[in-house]
Amino acid sequence: MERALEIREKNLPPDDPDIASTLNSLGAIAFGKGELAKARQLWERTIAIRERVLGQDHPYLAQSLNNLAVVHIKTGDAAGARPLLERVMRIQEKTLGPNHPDLAFAISNLADVLLMSQDYVGARDLYKRAVKILEASSPQHPELGRFLSGLADVALETGDIATARQLYQRSLAIREKLYGKNHYDIVGSLVGLANCDRKATRYEQSEATFKRALSLCRQPNGQYRIDAAGYLDDFASCCE
Repeated sequence: MERALEIREKNLPPDDPDIASTLNSLGAIAFGKGELAKARQLWERTIAIRERVLGQDHPYLAQSLNNLAVVHIKTGDAAGARPLLERVMRIQEKTLGPNHPDLAFAISNLADVLLMSQDYVGARDLYKRAVKILEASSPQHPELGRFLSGLADVALETGDIATARQLYQRSLAIREKLYGKNHYDIVGSLVGLANCDRKATRYEQSEATFKRALSLCRQPNGQYRIDAAGYLDDFASCCE
């Protein structure tokens, strides 16, 4: 992708859509590697080009705005993510309609922001809307597991352990079916179940599930993934 960008920047006008597409892909690679500052820079460049070339209401612009918002979420910047996601939703509702899967992803990301801000009612309503859209349009989509896990997070934060456990179990079943039992993408559901047991004072079960989840957070070099920090904090609470 870096070679493609070099060729395109040399031979195409600075605002060519192909340059924006390459920058967008490089941002995704950087994000996947945990290089959030680099991903942010690349996606900001993508957005600048797409705004100038495609206008203010193009789905590709919404895609890049959503990507940038996720960087803000990952760095704990709920205030920075919220206006981006609200803009994404306005664009997608206008151009894609109220029941498009891409809109569900933006809705769920905004729900994440509200959950971070402790707006539990708002977060729950958005997660439910996202789940409803994806169940109707793409019931086998792996992101449905994430939406259900977010809805479970709200239930757990508001003290409804039974509902949270049911939602986490459903989320885990979807993710294990798609990814298998030893894939990192099932970790969020496992940690949720571990936290249910922790809050219900079932510490042995909680510890066992935490250990299973954390084993999936190990990288080939033995180090934990950067986003395992929160899971380790929760496990520490279980061990107190």
